[in-house]
Amino acid sequence: MALMIAQPVAAETVAPTNDKEPVTFSFYELDADGNGMVSKEEFVALSGASDPDVEFNFIDTDQDNYLTQEEVDVYNQSQTTGYPPAHTPDAPSDDVLEEPSSEADAMDM
Repeated sequence: MALMIAQPVAAETVAPTNDKEPVTFSFYELDADGNGMVSKEEFVALSGASDPDVEFNFIDTDQDNYLTQEEVDVYNQSQTTGYPPAHTPDAPSDDVLEEPSSEADAMDM
């Protein structure tokens, strides 16, 4: 049995085609009150984003109206690599098949 590894779909991994530089944000600069979260008010006041409400809602993946360090890091990574967050080269994928760890596991496949 051959092991097949799925590759990301090209259309989902293409970097943006506009000539603008990717915009990334420093979590610590945005967290003006130092509470470990960035509120929408902090983001709007400090981000310099061209459309801060839309950008904030895009980064706030759990839609709790606060940005966490993780959400900002995932966004920044997607901006600098050109990959959507779920398709970064290092991200685990449910589409990748693993080698069976034993003959019994191989029989179950």
